[in-house]
Amino acid sequence: MRRSLATGAVLLAMLVSTRTARASEETGTPSTGPPTWTSGRGRARGSAGDAKAPAVWFDYLPNVLYERDTLTVCLGARAAAGRDLRGLSLRARLLDGDGGVIRDEKWKLFGDDVETPGAERPQRPPSRRSLAEAQRQIDFGRIEWKRLVVDLTEKGRAIASASAVCNAERDPFPKVAPSGERLVDGAGRIAVFRLRRRTRKEDRSWLLVRRMSGALKEGEAPARTALFGERLPVAKGEAGAFSELISGMGTKVEDLTGAPDADATVPILGLLASVGSKAAGARSRAGVLFLPSRDVDRGTPLGEYRRAVDLAILRVKTAGCAPVAVVGPVNVSAPRKQLDKYVDEARAAAWGHKVGFVDTRPVLLERYFALDPKRPKVLGPAPNLDGRKALARLVFDELKKMSATDE
Repeated sequence: MRRSLATGAVLLAMLVSTRTARASEETGTPSTGPPTWTSGRGRARGSAGDAKAPAVWFDYLPNVLYERDTLTVCLGARAAAGRDLRGLSLRARLLDGDGGVIRDEKWKLFGDDVETPGAERPQRPPSRRSLAEAQRQIDFGRIEWKRLVVDLTEKGRAIASASAVCNAERDPFPKVAPSGERLVDGAGRIAVFRLRRRTRKEDRSWLLVRRMSGALKEGEAPARTALFGERLPVAKGEAGAFSELISGMGTKVEDLTGAPDADATVPILGLLASVGSKAAGARSRAGVLFLPSRDVDRGTPLGEYRRAVDLAILRVKTAGCAPVAVVGPVNVSAPRKQLDKYVDEARAAAWGHKVGFVDTRPVLLERYFALDPKRPKVLGPAPNLDGRKALARLVFDELKKMSATDE
């Protein structure tokens, strides 16, 4: 008897919860914050500003593009507090360097749906949720552009705007700062970068002989080396910072590294902002670029990661540094299969630029991350003194090898 009563109570609770969920869907509880759009190219969230004001933002916009890549943009729009989007329109304009209009697209909004000109029905079925927010994906195709301006309009008048600027490889590198999953320039515009895709085929003729001769030939240590990127942390009161260790091997060090940027949701974007601002002032012949360790943990999309590493290497090279060595992510806690994917992408970017690459996986051992020799299984997030010494030797050997190659 008791068992049957308990079963009946469970079924009644399930029925009540199901009806409550359906009722909340029909009434349409407003969502908190801007919506997030998921596309085949990645997922990102833009800033929507004051929650009471109408707003338009980029739910997805690639930070770095290769030339001849297609441009896909996902937009989000929100009405002012207490209003909905019926009667409002979304407008996206692509402009060239002279301000001329390349493409001008307009859509009338219906809540969460967008009426596509010439289409028989909205892009998605009507939603019972609030009509306060809308989303739209635009595929512009392969197109050269300089500025992208998006407006939320009412009776032909813009009531909210967002803009992005595309920086070509030949353009001066702008001063940018990370803002969530975007890079923003000094004018408050989202900064996008367009690069030439660099591929390189390995010449396998006489490969064994060339490798043997290269191993025998040892270049000289660079007179001065600049360190860029994420600084390896050192415990308070502990000696042996990486810059000191590599300096003791015979090269003067210009340490331009820094702590991870707290405003960068995507760690590799924080690196781009740091390298972009510091590379111009570098006075060294050689350059070492430390890649962030947290992209593996965060799950930064591999394509986005590869393009960002490509841009960071280009920035160090255009600052006049040669040779250049790229140091892979130093992450002992990441699953090895996942780490391998990021190492492969970073190595491929370095290979395309004809710069050196330091694979950090031989250093990712417990003894190099143990916080206390008496407790070797308790690992820290960064290498200890022995680990930093081992990594410094790998970096220094790579710089000498690249110096021999340059000669």
